Amino acid sequence: MDGSGADIPGAMGVKILNDAAAKLTSLAELRGRSRAWPDDAVRRSISLTESEAVARHVADLSAPSLGGLLAAVDGRTVNTAAGPVVLHTAGAEVRRFRMSIIDWLLAFLVNPNVAYILLVIGIFGVIFEISSPGAIAPGVAGAIALLLAFIGFGSLPTNIGGIVFILLSVVLFIVDIKAPTHGILTAGGVVAFVLGSFLLFPPWRGPTPPVPAGLPALPSVGVSPVMIAVMTVLVVGFFVFVLGKGIRAQARRVAFGIEGIVGTDGVAVTDIAPEGLVRMAGEQWSARSEEGGIRSGDRVEVVGRDGLQLLVRRTIK
Repeated sequence: MDGSGADIPGAMGVKILNDAAAKLTSLAELRGRSRAWPDDAVRRSISLTESEAVARHVADLSAPSLGGLLAAVDGRTVNTAAGPVVLHTAGAEVRRFRMSIIDWLLAFLVNPNVAYILLVIGIFGVIFEISSPGAIAPGVAGAIALLLAFIGFGSLPTNIGGIVFILLSVVLFIVDIKAPTHGILTAGGVVAFVLGSFLLFPPWRGPTPPVPAGLPALPSVGVSPVMIAVMTVLVVGFFVFVLGKGIRAQARRVAFGIEGIVGTDGVAVTDIAPEGLVRMAGEQWSARSEEGGIRSGDRVEVVGRDGLQLLVRRTIK
């Protein structure tokens, strides 16, 4: 079988099958086992139960527990490279070693989906920190997520081209937000992100290092297509809606003072014919009417300014 579990067709498949059967038969002869079962296991995919394995001398014995196994093999003689050795295992101390936090963390990170999610989270955090300087927390969290993601990638058959495609998609999203191209760059960013996600762990890349003939192939690794679809939607939403609004808000001119009340409503304090006083935002301002006379008490709207004088018009009721 190949790395995906499919049968290898043609002469190559037959050659690999014969080679595996020959290797297992040689091992059986070396250990004094039955020569028939290895051939049946390879060619006919025969499996044995626990009792059948012991009865056919495929296994020496069966024990219900580790303690029972140590007691059962006590006094047996085994052949080693240094010569025959007698086992003295009855009453042997059993020590169990639990995984440390570091070991557990490394085992958790060596997962294609986990490393992929951490990469995207890291990109989110760093970009958010760049677009909103001073937040600190998103930048720190993003940097940590990126470091953890690359630790996971270092233990997986990662294709650096996939990471480059994902970073390219981020650049395209940001450029399209700052210099809109009617969605052309955003569409290119989506394509680059999806391609990069699939190329992170190419399905055609064989196990590393190569697995010797006759041994089971290492499982292929890859990011779940469902995970890729979900993260693509989140990335596009983040850049188009969240980050886009933030960048546009930063680019918007800040209004204050007189500029801040243009377009608001107020009340005429005196007759304005054509000049007078109005009350806007709790303050009195000198005003000039743009559309005829305005009586005291009428509602007015600020339509502009002339120096420190507001230009107003009567609000139509």
